[in-house]
Amino acid sequence: MKYNSMVKPRRKFILLGLVLVLALSSAATYSIQEAKPSYESLLERIHKSDPAADFTALRLAYADAPPKDAGGNDPDVSRSMFSAMRDKKYGKAIEYAERIMKGNFVDIDAHLVASAAYKEKGDAEKEKFHRYVYEGLIKSILNSGDGKSQETAFTVISTEEEYVVLRVYGLVPGSQSLLSAKGHYYDRLDAINPKTHEKVTLYFNIDRPYGALEKIFKK
Repeated sequence: MKYNSMVKPRRKFILLGLVLVLALSSAATYSIQEAKPSYESLLERIHKSDPAADFTALRLAYADAPPKDAGGNDPDVSRSMFSAMRDKKYGKAIEYAERIMKGNFVDIDAHLVASAAYKEKGDAEKEKFHRYVYEGLIKSILNSGDGKSQETAFTVISTEEEYVVLRVYGLVPGSQSLLSAKGHYYDRLDAINPKTHEKVTLYFNIDRPYGALEKIFKK
């Protein structure tokens, strides 16, 4: 009788301990999910030119859950933007760039053109803001890997980001191939260094853009 009377309280104690552990685990999980910043909150920090703004989180948040008003990339608008810039129609170039950014704020080319155009127009404040954005976006990609292998591939959210990386390294694009390994998808780009004529191969993790395409084709 004494043994039973000691076991029952011990069982209750163990059960209470398990309940407490599960409760704390659930609370921690909820806290982590709750703490994950939204695309809108991340974008707000960018607009304030916050030096601690997380451009990687911004890019991934956009890719994982694009805003309702996201229009994606319109190739015609991009071509018109670059054409206006070449023709030194800076006001028009800015107009196209702003149109792109309205639907896709993380478009690096739009910020590059906007920064250059505002510089030509003598608007130092806006030139500085768009430079801050495109530099932050590019650093975000370059910090995701070194591109030398599938294991250390650059993480990108669009094909456009791949070609931005090529331009950063001064490479001329060559052939492109789609690869898959261990549940992930990669783009392999074989490029040429025009100064040395050396062939350079870079790998990009395209899980997000590939996943987005799969969703479209499944509809």
